[in-house]
Amino acid sequence: MDARMQSTSTAAGQYPTWDYFVSGGIVPIISGTDEDAQSATMAAFLQVGTIPQLPEEGVDWVGYTMGEASFNEIDNKIKANLSSIGLTDYCPTYDLVNDTLVTNVGKQ
Repeated sequence: MDARMQSTSTAAGQYPTWDYFVSGGIVPIISGTDEDAQSATMAAFLQVGTIPQLPEEGVDWVGYTMGEASFNEIDNKIKANLSSIGLTDYCPTYDLVNDTLVTNVGKQ
């Protein structure tokens, strides 16, 4: 089981923030398919270095936008993250929208 998370939209150049979703003063607990989907999303979108206790965990999205990390490195890291948490039935998909990489994670 896991607590339901939510992300915020941020201005360009800022990290999105992740926080617990609160409904009626309670953080809903999710399990099953909802929990797997949330875990897969977090594995793909968490920026490396944003968890002080786990500085190497995450995806180097900043490096990608700065041209320091290749698309293949990003793709491989997302797939490795998904595999490390046992969600090998999820995979990233990519699209270019107005020259911006759009990434989604879903079940195969």
